[in-house]
Amino acid sequence: MPLDEVKTRILVVEDKTLIRMVGAEILEDAGFDVLEAADADEAQSPPLAFSGLLPVRLK
Repeated sequence: MPLDEVKTRILVVEDKTLIRMVGAEILEDAGFDVLEAADADEAQSPPLAFSGLLPVRLK
């Protein structure tokens, strides 16, 4: 895949399903590749645990 077609991947971790879905949809519409997890345990388990991701907490 050419570099200009590579999307930045974001992992959204949120226990409230509706908030997680809306946040993921907004990010996808902005052109990101979005993964979702309901909690920290899910986010840290394969296949969601990717090396090189930087944690960012949004409030």
